[in-house]
Amino acid sequence: MELEKINSILSKLNTSNPDLEYIKTEEIHMGVSGSSYGDSAEGVQGESDQTVDIYKIKSEEDLYLMVYKETDSYGDNPSLTSVQFAKVTKQNKTVYKPVS
Repeated sequence: MELEKINSILSKLNTSNPDLEYIKTEEIHMGVSGSSYGDSAEGVQGESDQTVDIYKIKSEEDLYLMVYKETDSYGDNPSLTSVQFAKVTKQNKTVYKPVS
């Protein structure tokens, strides 16, 4: 992909971008829960949450953009933490089931 195209995509992350097709948002939970401190702890302390917005780059075959955002421990003040280009990879998942 040419640098001009990359700059065009990245310059419009906070606006409607005709170069990108929204796919989904994944939530990643981070931090330490209050229960880790025992029953006396109230609520959840020191947590932050991260979301990953995944977009298909329309002009490129099998190329996606992942935009990572993180909030503070109150779930407020989202900030951009990372932008990465990605490709889809399929993985087999091993699942163990009881023998019947």
